[in-house]
This record gives sequence, structure tokens and C-alpha cells, in this order.
Amino acid sequence: MRGLLIVSVCLAIWVFTPTLRSSAETQTTMTADACLELENSNAEMKRIHRQIIRYHKDNKRFITAFNKAQKAWSVYRDAQLAAIYPESPERYGSAYGMCRCTVLNDLTRERIETLKKWLSKGTEGDVCAGSLR
Repeated sequence: MRGLLIVSVCLAIWVFTPTLRSSAETQTTMTADACLELENSNAEMKRIHRQIIRYHKDNKRFITAFNKAQKAWSVYRDAQLAAIYPESPERYGSAYGMCRCTVLNDLTRERIETLKKWLSKGTEGDVCAGSLR
């Protein structure tokens, strides 16, 4: 009976160990994943920005104001990151790179949602829509 228990435990360890190992992530992998998400979000934001500019290509005043707003958002994004992590990166340990990319990605996703308002159909009769569709 004891031998059967030992064999069962060994078999369980053998079966489940590869699964446990493959689901474990290193800090490097988690950082790379977070930064890849940020890259993808940045690419999406740039694509949406270009679409908006194309749609308003004949309105130079809008393009100037819109680009100014995008630059101001970039300053806000960087200031927000600095407020969250005011110390040197070493102070936050090995997770800093992942956390930095995660915070920047969250801010970028918020900006994307704001930019999408220029691409979506507005509410008919909305007298406050301005340059939004």
C-alpha cells in the first residue's frame, strides 16, 4: 500500500511539474509582455490619430488644435508617470520596467477611447459635439 502511495505521488509530480513550470513567468517575460502591449496600444493610437487627421484634412485650424492637444496629452502622460514613480527606477526594483509599461499602457488606452470619439457617429442633435462627428 505504501509503495502504491509513493508511486502515485511520484506520478502526480511528474505529470503536473511541466504544467507548473510552463505557467510560471519570469520578470523579464512579464516586462516584455507589458511593453509589447504598450507598443501595440501606441500603434493603435497613431493609427487612430492618422484617421482623424485624414478625415479633417481640409481643416487646418482643427489639425493644429488637435496636434496641440495630442502633444499636451503626451506631456500629461509623462508627468503622470513621474508622479507615480518619482524616485529613480532602481528604487522600485526589478518590476519597475513592467509597471512602467503597464501604467503607460493604461494611460494610452484611456487616450485611445478619447480619440475614438472623433471616429464614431455622434449623437444626433448634440449641439456641443464641436469637431466630433
